[in-house]
Amino acid sequence: MVTQINLNDFGGPVFVGRANGAAVRERLDLNAVDKADGEIVVAIPEDTYSVNSSFFLGLFGPSISYFGSRDAFLRHYHLHAPQHVLLSLEELVERTLTSRGPLQIA
Repeated sequence: MVTQINLNDFGGPVFVGRANGAAVRERLDLNAVDKADGEIVVAIPEDTYSVNSSFFLGLFGPSISYFGSRDAFLRHYHLHAPQHVLLSLEELVERTLTSRGPLQIA
């Protein structure tokens, strides 16, 4: 089963704020989605300028923690985004798992 999450449904072209990411997470019930079988395609619109780390961690921080590794997270959540956004988000997932600073999962 493949499910799609389209961030275009939640604003843009800039996604900011941990509270905003957490609100989207709640609306999408990602705690349940984390446990569901299948792939989840996360479509980030081509006109997106930025997905800031706070928004991303509000949205996916608990999921990153749940999966415990960059590879396991990215096997479940397939990020489809403009290249400049994709590279920074994939790096953020890795840094989040090893960070003790502001990128630490709340």
